[in-house]
Amino acid sequence: MRVLLLAAFIASAVAAPSALAAPFQCQVDEVAKHCDDLIKENLENLPGFVRLAFHDCVGGNGCNGCLDLSNGDNAGMEVYMDRLEDKYDENKIQDVMSRADFWVLCSHVAINSGAKFVTDADSLQLNMKFGRQDCNADDPDQTAPTDKYPSPHGTYAMTTDFFNKEFGLTVNETVALIGAHTLGRARKEDSGFSNQWVDGEYTFDNAFYRDILDASLDWVQVDLDGNDNDTDHLQWSQNKTGEAVNMMLTADMCLAFDIESDASKKENRGYDELGDSPGKTLVQIYAESNKIWLADFSVAYTKMVEKTPNIQLMAAQPDGENAPCKAPGATTPSSSSTLFPSFLLCIAAVMITKLF
Repeated sequence: MRVLLLAAFIASAVAAPSALAAPFQCQVDEVAKHCDDLIKENLENLPGFVRLAFHDCVGGNGCNGCLDLSNGDNAGMEVYMDRLEDKYDENKIQDVMSRADFWVLCSHVAINSGAKFVTDADSLQLNMKFGRQDCNADDPDQTAPTDKYPSPHGTYAMTTDFFNKEFGLTVNETVALIGAHTLGRARKEDSGFSNQWVDGEYTFDNAFYRDILDASLDWVQVDLDGNDNDTDHLQWSQNKTGEAVNMMLTADMCLAFDIESDASKKENRGYDELGDSPGKTLVQIYAESNKIWLADFSVAYTKMVEKTPNIQLMAAQPDGENAPCKAPGATTPSSSSTLFPSFLLCIAAVMITKLF
């Protein structure tokens, strides 16, 4: 009996996963190439990876590499999860970093790719840290079903309050973070909303703020559900002919304009009749200066992706002369990871001998 208990203890010690050490910078660079390859294969991955990182980091568990796909707010995320998971498995990236770290790293690569040719791109400073823990490495599509996302109909107070409670962002940081809507588009089959926010949906610049303030775009409120009241899918669209027009959510417009307290109902005022919200001055600053926005966005986004309760994140290790710079999956286990189980086995051998 004592032999069986001892064997069980040894087996559990050998099998127990240990937290990964911070990867070396050359390993990070190697993994980042896989993110970049996916973006080059399909540009839709650029905004998709950024949105996935946001959805992952919402909720009490923080950024943990898992999403509840039964939650309608996560509709459309599965395709990006699958593409990243294929790369993660094929290249044994789990030997270097967690899935959660990989998702955040790919979002960094995506944002930097979108900002590559914009004015003052060097103001964008996203410093990656590691150590996020996955909720369940065997089931990446599960997380707390109670996770709540910001309302697309949110007023300024509602929207800034959500990001303050969720990520600890100040009101100014919230205004900066939502500028990420300059990337990508909404799809009616996923969210009920439709079309891209700005022209050039793969370019990461301050066009989002410029368009909110541009009265010449003739913004009008459109009800995609066909009702004029109590609708779930009110959006602001540019009033022009054509197959597709750019749009803004109420939660976007409220950054600059005072929207009625019941923002799920259609406004009785036109765009040119809306008063100013407390965020308008900052929207004007960002519309005029890509440099200032990119710097402020960097701070806000970093706070968002470093939401990891009870986990101390780590910077990548500098390469140095003796860094084991190998591709993921080819890393050599450190001596400390193998000595402990071997030590236990030696003790077991001695104890088993004594028992007999």
